[in-house]
Amino acid sequence: MKKYFFGLLIGLVLTIGLLITWFVRLEPLSDELFLVVSSQAESSEQPFLVYFAPEQKLQIFTLPATQKFSVLGNYGDYELRSVYPLLQLKKQSNQFIRASFSRGLNLLLDQQVALTELNNLSQTGQERLLLWQLIKSRQLGLVTRAQLIKTVGQLGDWQIKHQDLAAGEPVKRPQSWNKCSLAVINTTSVSGVANKLGEALKAQQFRVVRVDDLAENQQKSSLFWSGQDSECGILAKKLQILLPNSASMTTEAAVLNKYRAEIVIFLGEDYVN
Repeated sequence: MKKYFFGLLIGLVLTIGLLITWFVRLEPLSDELFLVVSSQAESSEQPFLVYFAPEQKLQIFTLPATQKFSVLGNYGDYELRSVYPLLQLKKQSNQFIRASFSRGLNLLLDQQVALTELNNLSQTGQERLLLWQLIKSRQLGLVTRAQLIKTVGQLGDWQIKHQDLAAGEPVKRPQSWNKCSLAVINTTSVSGVANKLGEALKAQQFRVVRVDDLAENQQKSSLFWSGQDSECGILAKKLQILLPNSASMTTEAAVLNKYRAEIVIFLGEDYVN
């Protein structure tokens, strides 16, 4: 019996040691854009964006709660504050919700987090309180929570900037995002969709080399990439966020050669309906 408990103790010590080693080596968040909204229906609380930029820069952007946009799934136009409760009520997936907000805000969101109270957070400006609230969110995975904990511990070294997204500069992602060429192709029955997305991606440092329309409509959106450059693969995975149905990443040289791009996005009817 003693040997059994001794073995358990050794195993526990080793596990704790491995976890500490993993946490020490874990990098704090970088180039991650969070949308923080209220989980309450008809809330008057102001949503905001939290951007963990490279080089330890934290940017917090306030958003107008009454801003309207067309919600994926033919739900019509809703105010920003009402979109999350609506899609939760309709039991839409996190991927669908993230794609809806990304399209509506013309931003590539990495995470969306719904909190019960936002007023205190946005009024106090206490960044640590905000990050601890994010850490407690059940919507975030273990690795992201650990990265947030590490970020909180190093927050004194970060440059922190508060601004209004409507009045200030747009959220700009890393310059490395322009290393891979991108084509956006509209296969929907709605004109101008690819052009609008292309302009939004350009504003976020993507190198959009072609925007085009296809006469043949496709029901589902799809994404193609070269399958060779690891950096383009990372960007392709980021771009999957925009598509509502977790479109698979496919390697097909003929498509890439036709549009002369390393990443090609086909926007299907699921993107506009």
